[in-house]
Amino acid sequence: ILDRFTTTFVGSEDRDQSAASRLDFWKAGLLMLADYPLGDGGNAFKRVHGGRYLSKVADSAEDRSLHNGYLTEATSWGVQGLALQLAMIAAA
Repeated sequence: ILDRFTTTFVGSEDRDQSAASRLDFWKAGLLMLADYPLGDGGNAFKRVHGGRYLSKVADSAEDRSLHNGYLTEATSWGVQGLALQLAMIAAA
């Protein structure tokens, strides 16, 4: 798992397709977060806005999960939801 995860952070010439698509999803999530800083409800990226933002950063317009828990929380419940989640983790 660690080997696969670290492929995300290598140079573009060494990055596999899975890692490249993961970065595209993260970019799309950040674009959505910029437009909806207070979130847009549960699964907002996957079920509502994902295709629109993915078409801006990649040639894909499919609605899929972000595959990043922190970005999913932030796009669904906003920056305040992410802050509450991180505070809960820190308190535990």
